[in-house]
Amino acid sequence: MLQSTRASWSDARQLTAQLNRWAKGQQWPQSLQMLRELHENAQEANVIHLSCVLSALTERWILALELLEEMMQDDCEPDTICFNATICACENCGQLQAVLQLMQLMDDLQVPKSIVTFSSAISACGMTWQLALHLLWAGPRNTVSYSAAISSCEKAGNWSVMLLLLENMLRETLRPNVVTLSACVACCEKGREWRRALEVLRQMERMQVTANSISYNSAISACERGSQLSIALDLMKEMEQREIGKDVVTYGAAIFCCEQSGQWRCAQQLLEDMARLRIEKNVVTANAAISTFGVARKWQLALYLLKAGEE
Repeated sequence: MLQSTRASWSDARQLTAQLNRWAKGQQWPQSLQMLRELHENAQEANVIHLSCVLSALTERWILALELLEEMMQDDCEPDTICFNATICACENCGQLQAVLQLMQLMDDLQVPKSIVTFSSAISACGMTWQLALHLLWAGPRNTVSYSAAISSCEKAGNWSVMLLLLENMLRETLRPNVVTLSACVACCEKGREWRRALEVLRQMERMQVTANSISYNSAISACERGSQLSIALDLMKEMEQREIGKDVVTYGAAIFCCEQSGQWRCAQQLLEDMARLRIEKNVVTANAAISTFGVARKWQLALYLLKAGEE
């Protein structure tokens, strides 16, 4: 239930502080209610107040666009922060065309773009890596914008461009973080470049960037695509030594490796490890194990898994 805001907000700083709290909690209904009550009380919201409301609309891109349009109709000129909040909402909802139109509108209104503007726009590109690169070179660059461009290459499986971006990032003395490098490993995995995936994983060690389960899972999946079972198992041991949690994705990739290598006993051991660690099988993992046992003519094990999946 919305709290009433009818007690006049005579202190603009108090109003801004409240709107900021709602923005951080994404409490957009309260923020919009506040605007309505200000209007009813003949109180004007300034550009700072409106930027806070826009920041609360991170998952409501249509409402954000409508509010931005209302601002311009009321001769309240939106600033860079207002545009960035609206672009972020569109990016979160996968609305690339809306993002590009907003950037064009910023040019038309001569509103300066910031690194946040470009980073959000690059993130909105998804698999459209060519556009992501265009936006990367068009504006200021930092670790976040490079990570977004690398993520776009990862989604498209373009590992060669990804490696060039990583090299350029280092040349510009920007430090990649675990998100950047995990995306690089995942990109190599999608490109079936298991050796390069391992190189990036080792590069993380040299850079003193702590790999996480996402980094290792991508590297193990790359080994699966390259039929490198022994390396995949070594990576799982590393995870255990470094106390990095293994999950169903980790085991699924390793079991797929067993299938390609015809190592049904190894698959059986991995399933037993999953049971011991109370990691539940999913459909992908079970199907990989069934296929492994089927190829090895271990029909009883395959039937057991099929029966277990039906229960």
